[in-house]
Amino acid sequence: MKKTTPTNSADVGILIRRRTVLKVGMLSCATLLSSGLVATQTGCSAQQAAAGFLILRPQDLVTLSALTPAIIGLPPTDAAPDQTPSNRETQIQSSLVDFDAMANRLSPFAQKELMLLFNLLAMLPARWVLTGSPRALTALSQTDITQILGSWRDSSLGLKRKAYLAITRMTQINWYSSLSRTSHTGYPGPNAIVGASK
Repeated sequence: MKKTTPTNSADVGILIRRRTVLKVGMLSCATLLSSGLVATQTGCSAQQAAAGFLILRPQDLVTLSALTPAIIGLPPTDAAPDQTPSNRETQIQSSLVDFDAMANRLSPFAQKELMLLFNLLAMLPARWVLTGSPRALTALSQTDITQILGSWRDSSLGLKRKAYLAITRMTQINWYSSLSRTSHTGYPGPNAIVGASK
């Protein structure tokens, strides 16, 4: 097969950008793969669930606590002075309990995949690739978290899109299926069939 040669500087620029994207993508995948192997070999997946939870481990709760406010639309702390910290924490905790219950009902394969995702987010190299920041999620603002979630949703990397769908869908389904938490928004709640399973 005959190789095509760039005919102008624009073509060369496009090829360079494509090669750069490919290299970054390969490096990202390699980092995530190696981090996943480390997590598996060091027994991260085998850690016990946090006290009072069925499947979520302490580090998983830290990760979800940072992501949940942006997912369910809680106002940022600096934008809602009338929102007490205790009320905010109660809402987040309630969401975590429901997420845990749903995760416990997943198939063994789905549970394993979910735990691997949390392992990656707990490890610096993998978290840096996934979030674009070396900082812990708890050190980021809610605006930063919202931007990260948006980048996962629109990413060309399949793992990021899967991370977005897994975490946001499970969180939102549980959150909006509870009238006690959403009645003030005007949302009428799930239909009787869905509501009956809660």
